[in-house]
Amino acid sequence: MKKSLLKNNFREISKNKRRFISMLVMAFLGVGFFAGLVATSPDMLDSLDKYADKSNFYDINIISTLGITDDDIQAIKNIDGVENAYGIQTKDSMVKIDDKESVCKVIEYNENVNTPVVIAGRQIENDNECLLDNAIVRTGTGAEKYIGKKIVLENNDKDSDDKDIFTKKEFEIVGIVDSPMYISSERGNTSIGNGTVNFYIYTKDNVINLDYYTGMYVTVAGAKEQVTNSDGYLELVNPVIDKIEGIKQEREDARYNSLVDEANEKINDAQKELNDKKAEVQKELNDAEKKIKNAENQIASSENSIKNGEAELAKKKQETEKTFKEAEEKFKEAAEAYDVLSNPDKRARYDQFGHAGMSGAAGGGFEGFGQGMSMDDIFSMFGDIFGGHGGGFGGFGGFGGGGRSAQRKFRGSDLRVKVKLNLKEISTGVEKKFKLKKYVTCDHCHGSGAEGEGGTETCPTCHGTGSITRTQQSIFGMVQSQSVCPQCNGEGKIIKNKCKACAGEGIVYGEEVVEVKIPAGVAEGMQLSVNGKGNAGKHNGVPGDLLVVIEEESHPDLIRDENDLIYNLLLSVPTAALGGTVEIPTIDSKVKVKIEPGTQPGKVLRLRGKGLPNVNSYGYSNGTGDLLVNISVYIPETLNKDEKQALEKMQESDNFKPNTSIKEKIFKKFKNFFD
Repeated sequence: MKKSLLKNNFREISKNKRRFISMLVMAFLGVGFFAGLVATSPDMLDSLDKYADKSNFYDINIISTLGITDDDIQAIKNIDGVENAYGIQTKDSMVKIDDKESVCKVIEYNENVNTPVVIAGRQIENDNECLLDNAIVRTGTGAEKYIGKKIVLENNDKDSDDKDIFTKKEFEIVGIVDSPMYISSERGNTSIGNGTVNFYIYTKDNVINLDYYTGMYVTVAGAKEQVTNSDGYLELVNPVIDKIEGIKQEREDARYNSLVDEANEKINDAQKELNDKKAEVQKELNDAEKKIKNAENQIASSENSIKNGEAELAKKKQETEKTFKEAEEKFKEAAEAYDVLSNPDKRARYDQFGHAGMSGAAGGGFEGFGQGMSMDDIFSMFGDIFGGHGGGFGGFGGFGGGGRSAQRKFRGSDLRVKVKLNLKEISTGVEKKFKLKKYVTCDHCHGSGAEGEGGTETCPTCHGTGSITRTQQSIFGMVQSQSVCPQCNGEGKIIKNKCKACAGEGIVYGEEVVEVKIPAGVAEGMQLSVNGKGNAGKHNGVPGDLLVVIEEESHPDLIRDENDLIYNLLLSVPTAALGGTVEIPTIDSKVKVKIEPGTQPGKVLRLRGKGLPNVNSYGYSNGTGDLLVNISVYIPETLNKDEKQALEKMQESDNFKPNTSIKEKIFKKFKNFFD
């Protein structure tokens, strides 16, 4: 039997020699590859640790939506175990390099922390030089191609003093670097451009002109001597993180109060400026009245003097009205900006989701603000408070504004849709498609509303300006007023032959499939605004926006608490007393957690980084919440005779009697519920 089986095996091998040899080679390669991984694993960990030490990589990263101050840094430095803390300023900007526009993150260079490694060229020596991200080189030719080239920042954001956020906007590339902050190919998200940062540059520390820091990097004493992410390393770093979280609320309250005080000061300044302008206007009006009287006294002697006096009066009246209006607008803008700060709901929405969280159904500004109010104008006065245009809170893509055109443009209405997301989708971000029934541009007339090329003509009443000017006599002389043209309704043109498909409206009812990229970390009630995806405007007007309202699906096991997740673990008495290993569900899998012997009810285990990302973290690792495992112990409700006897024997043991330290811990935890 055995001989027959061996014969058959050898016969099959001889028939399929190539297949047998291939399988044998694959087996050898697999064994060799596995052996190589096992042998090189310690070397890889050692290389990672050496790279982190060489680049002065941070141990803890702190981000605040309201910005970080010098007082915050000093408070962190005072914590026991902190070696040092460094404030860093970063700012996203559109850039042009090789006549190509991209999104770039500008980072101020600090040799003490997260030091980039120069792989080509040299270090920066002055304000006009920069270091370029190696990621852009990987996608092109060699590094030498970029050395010596110019990179230009296309960012015109201003601070509260109407000064540029960037003190320099053109830099010469002198070096190509790798940064320990960006080991992967991802460079994070942004609110400008296409929503993705393409690369970064390093500049001198005086290029970004902000009065706060956008981030803080902390090093822990003794952590550098430990292997990165080893047990010894975590024993040093984790207690420091807990101490930082202990002063978190205190620092947040201090920053908020500082911003409110600053806003109040600016409002007071605006009020003073308004009063000064009113006094100035009143004086000018008194002077003008005086000149009128003088002109009237000269009527009899000289008709020419009368005409000159009327002309001068009209000019002064126009100037004073303009000055008074400007002063009132500034005060109005200051008061409306303060309204955002003083309203907890509005401030929370803005902190969570930036400009998208404040968008209302009316589009183009904060809810409840006056029609036509430009947020760029308001934030030009309070840029430092809110992080400036385009940064701090994830940034602003622009709020409209600018000079008002005389010709009227119709605006389409906004559309609102709801999207329900589960925790998995919220943790990773997701793209959703919506099939919208809405008004779209008429294909027949291409939105003009006119039939054929000669279907429209310039309005004969306003001659294409969209407005008409009337001159009438008043007590102050000849006064001009401007209003919307009644014949063309401000469009500057009239339709002679209406389009048959849309009846001259330029829009028809149709449907469109819209893809919306929803970022990770969104929460219930947040609102995304997709520009230009609402109803089309009549006569090639401005389309409305699509407002996407976020709804959350409940998870069967996990409870969301902002960016953290909570799981209630019910242990048996033996497991709590003896210890063991249990499985804990996460968003997309399960992890095993070790239960220490003598675990008490109420203990909370923290699984770092297993929560949800912060919608405003921009890809930083500490922008992800934790999974908090709340431990409870199940006490049996019924016992048999043997179980009762066993427990009665144990009851006499000192080990089953609560000690003083446990009592104090439980009492302290109970007391904290009422503090």
